[in-house]
Amino acid sequence: MKRARWALIFFVLFFFCAQGEGLAETMYVTDLLYLSLRDAPDSSRPSLRLLKSATRVEVLQIDGGWAQIMLDDGKKGWVQKKFLVEKLQSSDMTEELQLQLEDKDRLLRSLQGENASLKGEIAQLEKQGAERVALKREIEELRSRIARQNQSLEIAEEKYRWENRKILYVTGLLALAAGFLMGFILKRPNRHRYYLK
Repeated sequence: MKRARWALIFFVLFFFCAQGEGLAETMYVTDLLYLSLRDAPDSSRPSLRLLKSATRVEVLQIDGGWAQIMLDDGKKGWVQKKFLVEKLQSSDMTEELQLQLEDKDRLLRSLQGENASLKGEIAQLEKQGAERVALKREIEELRSRIARQNQSLEIAEEKYRWENRKILYVTGLLALAAGFLMGFILKRPNRHRYYLK
């Protein structure tokens, strides 16, 4: 009999302890109030933080009229269990949804601003790209024209050198011919010739 009683007591204690630790369910703060988060399950303990209505909390353990909770930021503490509900009331849901909608609206406006800014940058880059393509095409045309002009200049230089050589050769030949001609025309007889016999 004693064994059965101890087994029953052990089973009841184990069941209640296991039930308190195994809850870990999502609940919400009810009503329009600020609920004190305390470091121990005692209303005389100092308040760590005030929780607003519809604050989402994770219940870790229940001890009498108190519940140990964990906030989304990882902070743990104790609150009175009577102010926690599993589902939000429609007014609380509306308020929470309104806050979420405002957050999403701010995010949307921010993203639209970024989008407009990025579109402007893209347009500017496309314009710069088009300018670069036109500039590159112009540079290629100038290089081609310079190459043609260099080729024409080399041909003209070669022609000029050949013409200079021709003039030099002709002038030299004319000077030589003139010298022979002058020598032939102006040939003086030698007056003092002595013929030895």
